[in-house]
Order: sequence, then C-alpha cells, then structure tokens
Amino acid sequence: MPSRRIILVEDDPDLLRALTRILRRAGHDVFGCATSRDALHELEQAERFDLMISDLNLAEGTCDDLLGEARRRSPSTRLMVLTAALDPPGLGEDVSVYAKPIGAAELVRVVHQQLA
Repeated sequence: MPSRRIILVEDDPDLLRALTRILRRAGHDVFGCATSRDALHELEQAERFDLMISDLNLAEGTCDDLLGEARRRSPSTRLMVLTAALDPPGLGEDVSVYAKPIGAAELVRVVHQQLA
C-alpha cells in the first residue's frame, strides 16, 4: 500500500508518540496533534489527508466538534475514533470506532482497512 497521509489526534503525549511511531513504521505519513486546535490547523494547511484518527475524549474541545469540522474542511478524509468508552455516543455513519487499548498489529490492520 502506498504511503497515506494520516492526521492523528491524541492528548496523551506517550500514546501519541507510540501510535505515530507504529503508523510511520507501517509506511504512512503521520501528522500527530495533541489538541483539536492543532488538528484543525493541520487540516487548513494540508492539501489533503486520507484518514483522521482521533481519541474520543480530548482534554480540549470535543471529538464530535473536531469530526464536524473535518467533514466540512476535508470531506474526502476518512474518519476513525479510538476510545476506551464502553458505549461511545453515535458519531455518524461515516465514523469507524475502535476500542482502546489497541495493539500495534491491530492498529495497522484497521488503518489499512480504512484506507482500502
């Protein structure tokens, strides 16, 4: 699979580094963001992203607001949420939701599935 551009939003710095490293090793061009504000800035600056992966519970802003802005600013970007919540709220039919913690192999598998 050719390199794809992924924007990753995670407010836990250790997890952000780990997930970024996993996805880069899988050959993707990853832009890690610690806040929804950083992610929105990246969406404005980039010509395209193939996939946005966001934590559901962000310390700043809500994931739902971020997804709405991503839909508006970059309609072709696929949307994926990672969450430890047992019963996450409905985020829309265009959002794929996966449980945390997620292993490296499983993350790479679901990302490839999202980008197929």
